[in-house]
Amino acid sequence: MTADDIVHSYMLSTGDDAIIPTVDQLPGATAEAMDRSTVRFTYPEPIKDLLFQHGGRAVMKVYSKAQYDAEVLEGYDRQFAGTGPFEFVSREPGEILYRRFDDYYGQQAEFEELHLRFVDEAATKLAVLLSGEAAIADLPRELMAEAIENGVSTVQSALATIQNDAVLNGLYCESGDEACGDHLPWYDQRIRKTMYHAINREELRDVLIRGGGADILVRYAMAKGHEGYDPSLADRFDEEYGYNKELAMQLMEEAGYPDAFEDPTILLINKPESGLPEALLMMEFLHAYLIEVGFQAELREKDHAAVGAMGRGREADQIHPSKNAPPRPAQVAFRAFYFNPGAPYQGWEGDWTKVKITEFNSEADTTI
Repeated sequence: MTADDIVHSYMLSTGDDAIIPTVDQLPGATAEAMDRSTVRFTYPEPIKDLLFQHGGRAVMKVYSKAQYDAEVLEGYDRQFAGTGPFEFVSREPGEILYRRFDDYYGQQAEFEELHLRFVDEAATKLAVLLSGEAAIADLPRELMAEAIENGVSTVQSALATIQNDAVLNGLYCESGDEACGDHLPWYDQRIRKTMYHAINREELRDVLIRGGGADILVRYAMAKGHEGYDPSLADRFDEEYGYNKELAMQLMEEAGYPDAFEDPTILLINKPESGLPEALLMMEFLHAYLIEVGFQAELREKDHAAVGAMGRGREADQIHPSKNAPPRPAQVAFRAFYFNPGAPYQGWEGDWTKVKITEFNSEADTTI
């Protein structure tokens, strides 16, 4: 890997026709190869978390410039050059096959082959695992007991890793924006609060994670260790977000639901999330909770790519499952969780957030 590869990959990843989901994390730089192993990135404004962007979450993948010059994008698709312990063998719809690369410079892989299969349906995953067709799979908790009874072992992380949540999308509401979903029920703060209080999080966690899991409050800013964490948020959580069915119904009545809304339907999207097998069941529970307090809610299935396309088109007038891996540095989190800095899956923006995020991003002091 050389500096030329880095510059080439940056240009490839941030071009006008780039479709990499996290490309908006790396906007606006001039990238220059100073020598074979040094690259200079020059941005028009301070970028507090550039190293995190490039390394911590691997936002920008590195591709071979020499291969591109010889074979263009078709070469990457057919057999991309890399430096890992496995080499690409073949790809079919729903699966990819890799073979161990014996000349790898580092520690050799333990397996001769790595065969990845992409299966959405949880029961099918279990069947594939128990039949011996797969050696490892991510399963929702409700199927783990059956897997363990049949001799499968489990591995669990020592710390909380991925956070389950649902995104209230469609609120592209900076001044004058015609895409603003001000017709959506959850545009009304009282309806949003109704939803918060309608969800029995303790029950949901017990069902989804069955004895595991941890309380990570609301999104990234409420994770201990984050520079924006405020201990009082935990103290206020039950009052502001906790399960309270009676309060939920009271707030709904104050908002005039359903008569005050042109279309009172709450559209919930159920879609598989990689690394989050509980997502599908979670959305079914959310649907039930909303129905229980009196919402007119509808649950539909869509795939991840379709939701992303709707977000990029500013047409995601829906609530869908998502995941979060806290903590992130603040500037990274802004880009991940607000639409105007660049997140296609998080349809929330407004004048206040735009001003505050712009002010923060223009400061060189990372402690602000």
